[in-house]
Amino acid sequence: MGESTAQEVVLTQVDPADGHRTPWKRIKTEARNGLGIVVTPDLKYYAYAAPRYSSVLYVADSLR
Repeated sequence: MGESTAQEVVLTQVDPADGHRTPWKRIKTEARNGLGIVVTPDLKYYAYAAPRYSSVLYVADSLR
């Protein structure tokens, strides 16, 4: 897939004939456990999940 950092995934194209790598897309993400990406064969369209993590905690007492 490519290199990943805390905020960005770098997708690269690899030429199977010689192994040459060319950067293709940079995707900013909050994913922490990898990123699932699907791409059409012509590289025209791509899709990926963009998880959002909430850090808000609500506490409710005496609810009926």
